[in-house]
Amino acid sequence: MTFQELLKKNNMTNYRLHKNTGIHESVIGNWVNNKRDPLRMPFEHAFLISKEFGLSMEELFLTLSSGHEKTEP
Repeated sequence: MTFQELLKKNNMTNYRLHKNTGIHESVIGNWVNNKRDPLRMPFEHAFLISKEFGLSMEELFLTLSSGHEKTEP
């Protein structure tokens, strides 16, 4: 699942995730637009996002890694 699909599944916008977690909107936008690999997000971001979506960090990474296409070398 892509980061964009994860947001959509949780009825969440980039802006709302930013407001709820404090993660900068441009960082979230880079994950959504596949400019950055969300599997390489910092621990702190993974913690905040998993908490926001009611997932464990392991569930978050497993969800993002299913159907994952590598975007960075």
